[in-house]
Amino acid sequence: MSPDDHLSEHEALVLTKLSKRQLAGGRSRGELASYGRPRSRTYKRGDLVAWLDSRRMMPSDPIAAQEADIDRRIKRLERERGGDEFEELRRRLMMPVLFPRPLCGEENCRDVS
Repeated sequence: MSPDDHLSEHEALVLTKLSKRQLAGGRSRGELASYGRPRSRTYKRGDLVAWLDSRRMMPSDPIAAQEADIDRRIKRLERERGGDEFEELRRRLMMPVLFPRPLCGEENCRDVS
């Protein structure tokens, strides 16, 4: 089977084991290309496989996941509103978080375990 093979929506659902709603979400976000009219919509096998691979890639580091989410949201804002005006927002949101020191000194803190 070639990556250029076209699959019907039903075949795509069986292959990916996803719901119609999840495929529609990928289409509407522009992550997944579809071909044809709504009643006879098809997907390329290679596009489906690439889309699934991109969905499975989960960062193991929670901070990296948060940064990726922030970057994705800012890119969407740039696409929707145009321009590069969100660079300052990206810089401020990506700054490392500094955690405050404990309110008590070592001698004043009690062990509550």
